[in-house]
Amino acid sequence: MFEILFIIFILLFVLGGIGAIVGIVYGIKALSKPSPILSKENKEREAISSLQKVMAQRGELALWGSHGPGSISNVFTFQYTEFFDLDIAGKIESTEGQPIIAFDRSSAMMGGSTTMVAASTDFFLLFDRSNGVVEIRFNEEILGRIDYTGNVFDPSGQCIAHARRPQSSGFTNHTSGHTMGAVSYKLLMNNRELATVYVPPDRAMSVFSGPAPGEGRAVLRILDTPSPEEEKWLIAIAIWEVAFQGFSRPSLYRNHRRHLGHLGHLGHHF
Repeated sequence: MFEILFIIFILLFVLGGIGAIVGIVYGIKALSKPSPILSKENKEREAISSLQKVMAQRGELALWGSHGPGSISNVFTFQYTEFFDLDIAGKIESTEGQPIIAFDRSSAMMGGSTTMVAASTDFFLLFDRSNGVVEIRFNEEILGRIDYTGNVFDPSGQCIAHARRPQSSGFTNHTSGHTMGAVSYKLLMNNRELATVYVPPDRAMSVFSGPAPGEGRAVLRILDTPSPEEEKWLIAIAIWEVAFQGFSRPSLYRNHRRHLGHLGHLGHHF
C-alpha cells in the first residue's frame, strides 16, 4: 500500500512540476510580447485605424458650425472593451444634448501610454500620451504638448499656458462616482485667465453605480475671447478632460473598490 501511495505521489509531483514549468514558460512568453500600443509602428497603425473609425461617424454628428469649445459637455455615450488594454469609443454631447465629437481611444495597461483620435464635422485631433506628456495634433498640424505639471507648450517649445489639474480631483467617491475635492481648475494662457475647466465625474464608476452628480454641464467656462489658436487649445483640453480624465479604468475599481476609499493616483496629471 505504501509503495502505491509513493508512486502516486511521484507521478503527481512530476506531472505538477511539468505543468508548473509549462505555465512559467507560457507566462514569460506572454509578458515578453510588446503591448500593441507601445511600438511606434503599432501606434501609427492604431491612430490610422482610430481616425478611420471616427471619420466614418461624422455623418452622425451635429454640425460643429453652430457650436464652439464652450458647447462641449461632460456627457458622452460609449462602448468599451478591456483586458490588459482599455479600448473605448464614443460620442461627446453638446450642452444641448447633441452628439458633436466622436472619439476612439486606446490606453495601455496600468495607466501607461494612450492614443486617441477625436473628430467633429469640421476638424480632427490626435492625442498621444506617454510618460505623463500629451502631444496633440489639430488636423494635420502639431498643436503642442501638455506635460505632467500642467505646462502647455506650443510647437516651438515655448510655454504658453498653465492648466494644472488639482491633485484632489483624482479622489473619487465610490458610491456616487462623483469626483471629490476641487471640481475645477484655471487655464492660464498668454498671461491671462482664459477659462475655468470643470473636472468631470468619472464615468468608469458610473458604469456600476448609475449617473454621477455633475453630469450634463459644460466642461469650460470661457472668460475671455480666444484667438483662433487658443480656441484649438480650448477644444483639445475639453475633449481630453472628458474622454480621458472622465473615464479611468473600471477594472481598477472592481479590484480595489472594497479595500480603498479613494484612488488618488487616477486623474492627477494630464
